[in-house]
Amino acid sequence: MGDVPTLIDCGEYFPKSIETLQLGLANYGLKVEDLEQIVLTHAHVDHMGAAGWLARESGAVVRMSEGVWPWVENFEASLSQRVAVLQNTYRQAGMPDTMQQMFLEGLKAFRTVWSQIPEEQVALFDLAGGQTLHFAQDDWEVRYTPGHSVVQNSFYNAAKPMSYCCGCCFASDPGSGGRAMP
Repeated sequence: MGDVPTLIDCGEYFPKSIETLQLGLANYGLKVEDLEQIVLTHAHVDHMGAAGWLARESGAVVRMSEGVWPWVENFEASLSQRVAVLQNTYRQAGMPDTMQQMFLEGLKAFRTVWSQIPEEQVALFDLAGGQTLHFAQDDWEVRYTPGHSVVQNSFYNAAKPMSYCCGCCFASDPGSGGRAMP
């Protein structure tokens, strides 16, 4: 965990997820209240859903790119936009209507595993990268690494050399609106 108790991504906000997170922190001798910063890699609810609750419980700063910010600023609008994009993608792919509805209802259920992040606890970094964050007793360069998400960041330390990255890579992201990924 390092000299600044840091959590990179945090999972969804529901009882079993929180319980598992608390057990994981306890393995390092920590409690939620010990966290000083939460770093979010991208705007998927399974990576950031519990961030609001954790921030309120710990007082931690929540670091994210300006690409993640719209989800914090207006979760409902961002979710509605994502549902519309995916609905169009599913339709174009010829997915049967009943299957489309099942997937889209699942997306709408994200509301149940999301906790709003207090804006006053947010610290933004540039999506394009180049900035440095401090955690795990070291400085880490923010890198833009789209693929799994169009707003994906990873953190690189050239001295180690080592990267912290979350999610897997896809050739394209449904949220990219058809834009080519770098």
